[in-house]
Amino acid sequence: MHYPKGLGTAPRPLIVQLYGRHGTRADRAAAAARDGSERAKDGDAYEAANQKLFVSWPYAPGTRPIANERGHDYPGEKLAGQGFILVSVRANGINASSVSDDENVSACL
Repeated sequence: MHYPKGLGTAPRPLIVQLYGRHGTRADRAAAAARDGSERAKDGDAYEAANQKLFVSWPYAPGTRPIANERGHDYPGEKLAGQGFILVSVRANGINASSVSDDENVSACL
């Protein structure tokens, strides 16, 4: 969340952002395997590695989630400086679901 310094009690415009479709887990080995299988044009290996980055939910023990909502820190700080309140939402559970494309967007509504 980003908001103006000296927020006060005056009404402020609110922006809610939901980061787009992306990987949800910080797994360097799976990312490297996916990149290698893509270069090798090995579709099965690519899907297996991609599964580890996207669809595994909840996370395996010891695996860190990607804090994708932090990608909006820069615009959030700029907008807060102009009087806006910005809330950025982490939606890794939706991104890790089996739905994709427009169905993924529908899951957010």
